[in-house]
Formats: sequence, C-alpha cells, structure tokens
Amino acid sequence: MPVKSLNIFINNELKSVEKQIDLKSFMTSLPLPHASVALALNGEVVPRSQWSKTPLKEGDHIEILQAVGGG
Repeated sequence: MPVKSLNIFINNELKSVEKQIDLKSFMTSLPLPHASVALALNGEVVPRSQWSKTPLKEGDHIEILQAVGGG
C-alpha cells in the first residue's frame, strides 16, 4: 500500500503532510501572514519564486523565519 503522507519537521516539530505537496501549497495551509515570512529548507533559504517548484520530501526540515521590526 503506497504511503499517503510524509513526516517533515517545521521549526523542529514533527508534522505529517500529504505526500505530493510543494512548499507553496504547504505554506498556504498554515495560518501565517505569508508576506512577512521566509523559508529555509534543510538549512538553505528558498526564494519565494521557487516555493511552488520545491517538492517536500520525507524528513525535510523547514524553518519558518518571520521578519520582526523594532527600533
């Protein structure tokens, strides 16, 4: 029987996601303000223009980085 989900890590927390999902589809499923986040996949920042072209794989580590203003 084929596997229908992947185990990935989001900010070091294990999460199960659908097997055929890309970074953009995954991000749209989260309740985050997408305009102010950057993503690192396995330690490498992925440009927003590449999110839809970046499939997730078993064991991937995603770090969600959010811009913080201050002064």
